[in-house]
Amino acid sequence: MPHSISIHAELDLWETFWNNRSVIPSTISEILKSIDMMGFPNIREGFLIMGTIPITTCKCERSISVIRRLKTYMRSRMTESRFNSLALMSIHQEIIPDVERVLNIFSVLGERRLELVFT
Repeated sequence: MPHSISIHAELDLWETFWNNRSVIPSTISEILKSIDMMGFPNIREGFLIMGTIPITTCKCERSISVIRRLKTYMRSRMTESRFNSLALMSIHQEIIPDVERVLNIFSVLGERRLELVFT
């Protein structure tokens, strides 16, 4: 903590400040924006630490499950960048790619990823 001696006084001021407000921020990022303007160094440090600690381990567990599914025997020869891209797409399913933009990017590249070999 930046000023550990004054933490109790700062907590009292913090409580008084928010008791007088009608709108209370609902996320840590909103609170941090408010703290930057008010100047509560100890409380700001605490919220910065809380903002970096994950609430659950779901994302970590999901990542391991995705890797297990992607890295099968049949797919063990894929490149690292493709593997990383597939893993990120599977982990972050809430992000929906813009199909038109992706198609435009690949059409500009003008190269084929898959070369067919006829024997």
